[in-house]
Amino acid sequence: MRNSLDDPSFIENISSLPNLVTLDLRNNYINELSSSVNGFINLRDLLLSSNGLSSIPISIGLLSSLEVFRIADNKISFIPAEMGRIPGPKVLDFSWNRLKNIPQEIFKAGDLTEVDLSGNKLASFPEGLTTLCKLEKLNLSRNLLKSIPAEIENLKNITELNLSHNQIAILPVELNCLKDLNELFLHGNDFLGLPKEILGSTWQEVNEGATASTPKDILDYYFRLRFERTPLNEAKMILVGFGAVGKTSLVNRLIYQNFSPRSAKTEGIQITQWPIALNDAEDIKLHVWDFGGQEIMHSTHQFFLTERSLYLLVLNGRQGHEDADAEYWLELIQSFGGDSPVLVVLNKIKEHPFDVNRGALQQKFPNIREFIATDCETGQGIDHLLATIERKTDALEPGLFHSKNGLEGI
Repeated sequence: MRNSLDDPSFIENISSLPNLVTLDLRNNYINELSSSVNGFINLRDLLLSSNGLSSIPISIGLLSSLEVFRIADNKISFIPAEMGRIPGPKVLDFSWNRLKNIPQEIFKAGDLTEVDLSGNKLASFPEGLTTLCKLEKLNLSRNLLKSIPAEIENLKNITELNLSHNQIAILPVELNCLKDLNELFLHGNDFLGLPKEILGSTWQEVNEGATASTPKDILDYYFRLRFERTPLNEAKMILVGFGAVGKTSLVNRLIYQNFSPRSAKTEGIQITQWPIALNDAEDIKLHVWDFGGQEIMHSTHQFFLTERSLYLLVLNGRQGHEDADAEYWLELIQSFGGDSPVLVVLNKIKEHPFDVNRGALQQKFPNIREFIATDCETGQGIDHLLATIERKTDALEPGLFHSKNGLEGI
């Protein structure tokens, strides 16, 4: 709610309150900030968002106790370097102004934990930002950025990074070094070629309670797309099925010959490269896509269920409605996978012995090539499944994963 305060001398009139800790003048009509602001020697929070300010007095740099400075949604086009004199600011919010450059002096204080520069006109990543080793939240969305420096790896404590709606064409591999990063927003950077299903919820949606895609899923997809745009002698195998049927355990058994009863469930999409030799002569790289079984993931399948792939439909007998489960997934594969071959894997057969109506399913879904009973703990059926995968991969159309957009080949 906007107030009607428009008198810049207001600050002078209250400057006799040196013990003031918080000064909140948001949502007014103040278009000039009095230099008398330096009189508030104990001020910790200065909130000036949504006014008509076009400049910041250099006296701001004398506020030695200032920790939070928010001046969003104004007309600021210049930040005085003198702000760098403030010894310990923790939050700086200059969002939605007219800034084209940021003086690196203001980032000399190493205690900054949150910086918001969204909605400005920054064409390059501000120098000095990558020295903020305590930074946790950085918002550079809706600017004109074209690249991100490799030095971003120095932001070891960052948990939220918003780079949405810029002109970024390439991401540095050093982003993978940010182990504490929980939220990464890259929406609106069309040159990156990232589909919305991978990007997940926007920053606004997450702040309204939606779940964000994990940075690992986003970056894994991006770097696979970037480095494998022209795949040769490669194929794609997709594992689908509901949660806890053992898809990840099956991948570990097939590729790494190991089994752990405490394998973590797959969140999102896990893509693993599996080099196999066909007929003991031809080396093939099989890209194994393991989808998380959570229902929230089902809406994303249509984007990734491609034609001319090998599908493993993994079932188990724990729930007691395996035929219905099989029909659900087979119809999904049929809709988006075309004539792709399907292997139906009856998994965890030792723990829950079961079968399905093979004849009825194969009559309705002729793409089913075989039903194979497996158990990852005992190794039952794994060799048979491995041999069948090799045969069906060998039968896939050669060279089929060379595509213009690079998506089918990964």
